[in-house]
Amino acid sequence: MKPRHLKLLHQKAKRLKTIIIDSNTVLVQSQKTPNHIVTLRPRRDGSGTIEAHCTCAWALHGGIACSHVLAALTVLAAQKKRQVSFWLTPEEAQRQRHHILQVTGEKGNSIWITSRSEKRTA
Repeated sequence: MKPRHLKLLHQKAKRLKTIIIDSNTVLVQSQKTPNHIVTLRPRRDGSGTIEAHCTCAWALHGGIACSHVLAALTVLAAQKKRQVSFWLTPEEAQRQRHHILQVTGEKGNSIWITSRSEKRTA
């Protein structure tokens, strides 16, 4: 299952509190439910694919790109001074002309990420 409103979900994800455990694991704090652990595993085949796993109900029932995964990807990108955007199709991502990564879940569903350097402020 893919989320229908990815941009709204990303806005929600930006408000979630996160604690980076290591380079591939993030604890995402939740106000309504127990905290969730997000694990991100980049494939070593050079494909630019990241396998994402979360402990929330959406992910456990086959959902890809819950707000917890988006929060984890956003905070890890910020740590590397990068900004990310999320897309439902590879065509949408390719139009952005930025570095593209694919995020896959347990059931083979995917979303795409574009990554760019953070904007510098004066």
